[in-house]
Amino acid sequence: MMNFNVYIIQNDGDAALLNECFDVRRRVFVEEQGVDTSIEIDEYEKCADTLHLLVSAPSGEPAGAGRLIAFRCHGPHECGVTAKIGRICVLKEFRGRGIGMLIVEKLIEAARERGYKKIILYSQAYIAALYEKFGFVKRGEVFKEAGIDHIEMIADI
Repeated sequence: MMNFNVYIIQNDGDAALLNECFDVRRRVFVEEQGVDTSIEIDEYEKCADTLHLLVSAPSGEPAGAGRLIAFRCHGPHECGVTAKIGRICVLKEFRGRGIGMLIVEKLIEAARERGYKKIILYSQAYIAALYEKFGFVKRGEVFKEAGIDHIEMIADI
């Protein structure tokens, strides 16, 4: 595996890196998967405690992105305020190189550093096995989000 660079970006951090995160997400979610732009960028983007992660190749070319937010669980699985990871994506030309695993690992590490004890995520159903490798367990039924099958998953960290 190549030596990829990982950048953790706070909302008041490097605007150019943050824009690269959004560009990777746009290319994967909007262009490739057909997610509506109006829901891909949401109210959590500018929250003070939101953390964005960018992975780039040694050449500097963006390869993947992810996000960590503070989230209040609702519904039948009330869990209070917990960490939620999401918007994890890897550009097509970089897939199969362990970047998705690297993103998840670094976001879990960041959640631990912030004192969280649990992490929740909404996995696209086809990729849930990736998260199970990190101790996430499925919770509830498959549901549609942005027209794509998802499953809620949770882990103690």
